Amino acid sequence: MYLPDRQDAERKEPPFDIRYSIFHVRKALQEETHAEALGLRAFGPVKILDVIQFETKLERAKLAHHGALLTMKYYYTQLRTDQLNVHSLSALANLLSKYDKEAKENYLSLIDRFASRAGIAMRLYASYLGSVAIDIEGMEYYM
Repeated sequence: MYLPDRQDAERKEPPFDIRYSIFHVRKALQEETHAEALGLRAFGPVKILDVIQFETKLERAKLAHHGALLTMKYYYTQLRTDQLNVHSLSALANLLSKYDKEAKENYLSLIDRFASRAGIAMRLYASYLGSVAIDIEGMEYYM
């Protein structure tokens, strides 16, 4: 359908069933565009479930990364105080370990599952390795 024909059809207020099918076609096009923007459309059609899994794992990894950075900040702040509280240091170390494990699992899962287009995850994981895990060789590998 040519563009002027489509514009005429949209102006004429088509019946409900036609509007409903137009809605679904537009929604599918938006999902494909979103998947392409995330780099998930390298090999054929993308399922919306893949997009959701990618975004969920990426968000979890980012949250764990941020949590680890904040925990490190609080840990080092505690070390600089005059009175050390061993219990709070122990709790912060355990929390940091939890965030570290969660971030690594999510980043590596993203890289393995979406290997064809894992550029975003690889760069973020490299940033994580450099800032939290202090693994320079790993950071260079994933950059």
